[in-house]
Amino acid sequence: MGSPTEYKNSIYLEGLAWSLLLLLIIIPFLYYNQLPDQIPSHFNGRGNPDNYSNKASIFIMPGIGLVVFLLLHFLSNKENLQSSTYRKLSQEELEKARIQSRKVLNVFKIIIPTFFIYITYSTIQIALGEITGLGNYFLFVFMAVIFGTIAYYAMWNRSEYVFLHSYSR
Repeated sequence: MGSPTEYKNSIYLEGLAWSLLLLLIIIPFLYYNQLPDQIPSHFNGRGNPDNYSNKASIFIMPGIGLVVFLLLHFLSNKENLQSSTYRKLSQEELEKARIQSRKVLNVFKIIIPTFFIYITYSTIQIALGEITGLGNYFLFVFMAVIFGTIAYYAMWNRSEYVFLHSYSR
């Protein structure tokens, strides 16, 4: 298992993730009565609204966020996370792979609600006439964060894999 500091940090990150999920769910309720009947429900690649729906659609993003978050939570707490490799892993390697998998899933439990909060709050602000879109670079930033996180953990995992094999023989 990880060090006590790692464990303490994971508790803080878990608390942050649940707080973000709660915020994602609360925001639409705070603004619902102020919203016009039609609100943006879809955005083009430049972040501008290109479709509108009933104001009840403001709950779709928090609903999707809740489902994704709970799926990530379930997967990150699943005891039998398996590694799919071309060879049988030692117990130490398997435990390291499980810890790494949990770290990645827990990071996404923070990233996904953060972006969903931004989209939900921006949708509200657009509907209220405060702003005109998500921003020209929203899609680029979103994709960069998602794929950058995957690349970072893949590179870290690869270097750990090389480290394990070069010193375990």
